[in-house]
Amino acid sequence: LAVTYVFLAEPSPSTAASQQPVKKAQKAQAEGTKPATVPSAPQVNPLRSLAVVTSVGLYALLSTCAGTFNTVFPLFLFTGTADGGFGFDSSQVGLLLGLGVQLQLFWQPLVFPWLTRKLGFRSCCRLGFLL
Repeated sequence: LAVTYVFLAEPSPSTAASQQPVKKAQKAQAEGTKPATVPSAPQVNPLRSLAVVTSVGLYALLSTCAGTFNTVFPLFLFTGTADGGFGFDSSQVGLLLGLGVQLQLFWQPLVFPWLTRKLGFRSCCRLGFLL
């Protein structure tokens, strides 16, 4: 959770600093003098950056949790009360899962965009993690 918060908005490198040697070389060429060598930008493999690796790892963890929940939740609803479940029959489990879909169809296009405009993306992520 803390790692996601830190890497949620990765700062981009300053473009002004990287363009300064190129502008000097262009100025020297316009004046007719020999331009100084322009250092090339260091090659960075974006797939090995800490932010990408962390995001992929957290996505894998989230997918595992979601898959586990989607498998275990109906079983928990169907299990008898003597064994710690709710004891619903199959039609009640189907109705409950269908209502969840209807709530998501309402939430995603209507509530979530309004909430991100009002609170901001980072605050919505924090709120989602707390819920």
